[in-house]
Amino acid sequence: MQKVFRGHQARRHAVILRAEANELRIYNAALTIQRYWRGIRDKHLAAVLIGSIKLRARENEAAHSIQAAYRIHASRGFMKAMKLALASQVKRVKAATDIQRLIRGHRGRGEAELRRELQRFRHQAKPLFAKETRFQSLVSDLNDKVEQLQRKITADGAEERSLTLELEKTLQIKTKYHDSSRITGTPQRYLTQYLQVQLADQLRAKRTEIALDDRAYETLTTSLNDAQKQLRAVRRELEPLTEGVIKKTRENRVKRLQDKVRHERRAAITIQKIFRGFRVRAAVREGGSCWIPMVSPDNGRPYYYNALTGATRWHRPLAMDIFGDQFAVPLTESIEVPAPATNNVDQPPHSHRSFSDRQSTSGDRQHSSSCNWYEAFDDMIQAPYYFNSQTEEYQWDKPDAIDNAYFTDSQTSRKRKEWLEEQLQDPEGLIASTQIRLPVLGQWERRVDALTEYIIFYHPPTGVIKASLSPRSVHASLGDTTMNSRRSARSIGTSRSLHWQYRYGYEYDANGKLVTSSRSESRPIWTEHTDPDNGMTYYYNILTNEYRWEKPEDFDVSYEAFASGRSASSSARKWFEMAHEKVNDDGSSSLTTRSSKSRILGKKWVELVDRETQNTYYYNEVTGESRWSLSPRSARDTSDTEDQISLALFTQVKQLRESPVPYSSRDQHMSWLEAAITEKDWVKADAIVQQIFIREQSQVVTERKAREEEERLSASSSNGIIQATSDLTPSTWIEYRDESSGAMYYYNQETGETSWSQPSIAASQWQEMQDSNGTTYYYNPVTGETTWSKPDS
Repeated sequence: MQKVFRGHQARRHAVILRAEANELRIYNAALTIQRYWRGIRDKHLAAVLIGSIKLRARENEAAHSIQAAYRIHASRGFMKAMKLALASQVKRVKAATDIQRLIRGHRGRGEAELRRELQRFRHQAKPLFAKETRFQSLVSDLNDKVEQLQRKITADGAEERSLTLELEKTLQIKTKYHDSSRITGTPQRYLTQYLQVQLADQLRAKRTEIALDDRAYETLTTSLNDAQKQLRAVRRELEPLTEGVIKKTRENRVKRLQDKVRHERRAAITIQKIFRGFRVRAAVREGGSCWIPMVSPDNGRPYYYNALTGATRWHRPLAMDIFGDQFAVPLTESIEVPAPATNNVDQPPHSHRSFSDRQSTSGDRQHSSSCNWYEAFDDMIQAPYYFNSQTEEYQWDKPDAIDNAYFTDSQTSRKRKEWLEEQLQDPEGLIASTQIRLPVLGQWERRVDALTEYIIFYHPPTGVIKASLSPRSVHASLGDTTMNSRRSARSIGTSRSLHWQYRYGYEYDANGKLVTSSRSESRPIWTEHTDPDNGMTYYYNILTNEYRWEKPEDFDVSYEAFASGRSASSSARKWFEMAHEKVNDDGSSSLTTRSSKSRILGKKWVELVDRETQNTYYYNEVTGESRWSLSPRSARDTSDTEDQISLALFTQVKQLRESPVPYSSRDQHMSWLEAAITEKDWVKADAIVQQIFIREQSQVVTERKAREEEERLSASSSNGIIQATSDLTPSTWIEYRDESSGAMYYYNQETGETSWSQPSIAASQWQEMQDSNGTTYYYNPVTGETTWSKPDS
């Protein structure tokens, strides 16, 4: 049964297990189906999701690109404004920082200056500061003591009032006993009478204490006042060294900074003015009328060359536009038909035009051929010069042929340079074989070779020889450093020189305007005048300011001939300048020694004529000065100077030299006189002259008296001698009467000296004098003796 039952249960359990296994299989199948379906679905969803993600990424990228492009486009103005705002803010911050730095630096420098100034007075104020500290501590201590004593007095006063009230109350009560804490500080009962006595003693003691405190309070108050007074006195002494120094330093600093700002402002204005003037003058070079347009041989580019300064420009010079200058015009050979002058020219072009530049271009002229030579005028040297644009050489003589062609100019220049190179091998022989042609150009000598007629230029100080001499070289030899100077715009109204007026045919009218000359004939260079003092005729050169007292050979010379330096007066003047520099072996002028006197001009001047050249010049006999030109004012001058001999003394010396009267020791006296004149000791020279005159007069009187004595002895008459006084001192003097005037004079028999006054004693005959060095010596006018020691008698 059990077996069946168990079998039955096992079968039933097996059914259940099979059913569960079937369900499990179904469940597993469902899980497998679901797993596969879910895998496929996840794959599809993953593919869709990846596609969506990629699409979203591309959309985001495109959106970002679009947004970036839009934002860049939209924010450009904003960014520009932000940059401007940021720059403005940075600028404001920098400005604020700079202002703060300036203010802080200003304050810091001010404080530092205050500290330095206070440090200067530190040693002087140190004792005062110590005294102030001591008095300040004393005042503080006294204040504390006064306050403590005042509080004590106040408390004692209140205590005294309470004791008084309590005593009055005790005196009013009638009881035998009364309670009080005044005795021991603890409330106790005392006999009323005892208490009254004790309270009265305490009140009396308290009032005594208060009186003593009041007296001590007064003493402390007095001490405090004295200490405060001394403290205030110390502070008053310290005030000029502290607050006064600070105040004065700040005021001085403000004034100094104001003066500094004003000075810097004036300096800045001056610098700006100078720099702006320099900028203007940099564009306005001198020699604006001497510009020549040329072409560069390298690249054919046109440029501009200044024939005066040698400057070159690639662009048209600005000065030509400012001053209205014109380019230099080449020389031309043409026949000019005179045309009537006009007066309607107010102001000519501000340029140094050549003669050909002033020639008319109308039909009255024949055809002219241009060349490579240009003419210009040097205002400083007052001479024309010529520039060849082809060979770039300078000449100071007008070219013989100005219609030379290109090759002719080049060949002539090349031949002259080759000849000079050969001659430079022997420069001394070259200088010896050439002759000087006047006028001299500064320190340069213009020399011409007699064989080839080539002109060279020689500089004696340096020994340099050139074939071409530019104006700037001449100016440099004269020490002129203004060749490269610049002119201002105001020079457009500068008056023109007489050389310029004569050269270009202009003159100033009555209104001061520069107009074309309306003269039918050329303006004269020499004019004739008469000296109102002596009625003599003299001649004046307007261009050179020369005065001549004989009519010049070139009185009617034209300006062209005079400006070329070949006129007779110019040559004679150059001869005088060269001959005047030559001296003899003894130092005297060789020109004066070989000249003869022609006539006298005034009191000092004479006219001398050179025997070799027959040229006339003027010589000052007083000073030894020689001149080529002598004005009437100089001829009339009779004034004296300290370093020159006076006219009166010179006249006397001249009389002694030309009309000598022989006497003993006259040669020695004249040698003394010449030595005194050489040393310019005019006092000594005057004394010697007077002594010589006295000796000469004495000699004349002696000779005359000798003749009279001979006549008297021969005629046995005594019509000359009146008396021989014995009272005269010394006895060698004899008194005579002058027959012509009747006056009495005295004659010395030993020395032959005469005197109109009665002679004194012999000791007074010695005179004390001084030489040019201030040394004292003694001179005897009677005997002519001199001695360095004082005579005994």
